[in-house]
Parts: sequence; C-alpha cells; structure tokens
Amino acid sequence: MLTVVTHSSGNHAQALALAARELGVRAHIVMPNTASSVKKAAVRGYGATVTECVPTLQAREDTAKSVIETELNADPGRVVEFIPPYDDGERLRRYLRDLTRFNSFFVQPALLLGREQYSKN
Repeated sequence: MLTVVTHSSGNHAQALALAARELGVRAHIVMPNTASSVKKAAVRGYGATVTECVPTLQAREDTAKSVIETELNADPGRVVEFIPPYDDGERLRRYLRDLTRFNSFFVQPALLLGREQYSKN
C-alpha cells in the first residue's frame, strides 16, 4: 500500500489529502501546531492523518522524516513517498516523463507555477 507524506500549513496539505483519498492511498500530513483549526479539520475530513509539530521548517522536516520511518517500520512492504510542499523540478520532470502511464494526474499548484522555470532549463 502507498502512503504519501508531506508537511504543510494548509493548502498543499488539503490538496494532497484529497488527491490521496481519490486515489485510494494513505496520506500523512505534518502540520505546525499554529495552523488554522479549519485547515487541520479539512485535512482530516479528507481522510489524512495529521501530526502536529512546532512551527519551524526544521521541526516540519524532522517530524516528516519520523513519520516516514514509523510508516516503513510498521509495514516493511509499504511504499512511502514524500511529496514536497514546494517546487520540486526534478519530481515534475519525472512525472511528466511517466505521464502516459496514468489515467489521472494530480499536480500541486506550486509545481504548476514552477513550469516556467522548468521550461527554461
């Protein structure tokens, strides 16, 4: 079973949680404890697990790594994929190369905003 993991204050978290639900995969989202309760509730409403952390980038990254380790230890056969909350041009290039294998394709808005930079490279 696939599990996707990310860290986000809200918009990316909600988008990933919804996409995961629609694709039938598990989502685990690390959110700062200062994130809006409405956004946390929306992420949970889409079926994702939320783990809170202190509101620093380092805490988000460390907590996400811990979640990934926990997921892998719980089921060594599980596939766990970290989906970054910001532009990841290499991941976008890989998805675009593999696009023909998918019936549906979800891309976070930040990746779409990075398309101009990708086309220049």
